[in-house]
Amino acid sequence: MTEKKTKSFCREESPCYTFEASRCTLVVAETATVSENNSDSVSTFASHSGKPGSKWKTSYKVDFWGVYLAARAKINTSYTVNKGSIKITDVTKAGTKANAPTTIVVDSLKKVINNKKTVKSRGSFTKVNGIVIGGQPIGFSDSFDLTTTLKITSATNSKVKWTSSSKSSK
Repeated sequence: MTEKKTKSFCREESPCYTFEASRCTLVVAETATVSENNSDSVSTFASHSGKPGSKWKTSYKVDFWGVYLAARAKINTSYTVNKGSIKITDVTKAGTKANAPTTIVVDSLKKVINNKKTVKSRGSFTKVNGIVIGGQPIGFSDSFDLTTTLKITSATNSKVKWTSSSKSSK
């Protein structure tokens, strides 16, 4: 029986990195938010602010390390922040990759809750330590979800404040 140890380093003012040791694998998670109007500005903080109608993208990635980077699962949520709601415009898997003999399969990407004060996007993935032939995994496989939640905390006519949080779950 393997023992799973998880250590999380999260503070509101800093990026969230989660390290998980299991079966000689190190798992590193990171969230970043960027304004699509000014892509030079990247924020790893949990709190954000912008003008109503501005477009943003929050990316959440989980890296699986062994001796090398075996796989990366990534969910990118593009959205528009309005005074009374956040509207998710797109959910993608760009940046998801795997190095042999590991394989990552994206089972689904979806907007779970949309156009409300609190919205969610989710990506369902399967990591296979082996290969996938004809949709059938050969080797050890783990299924997991990556979820991003965006929530408006306050709004005026000139500024909207919201939080972003992401998590992975089995």
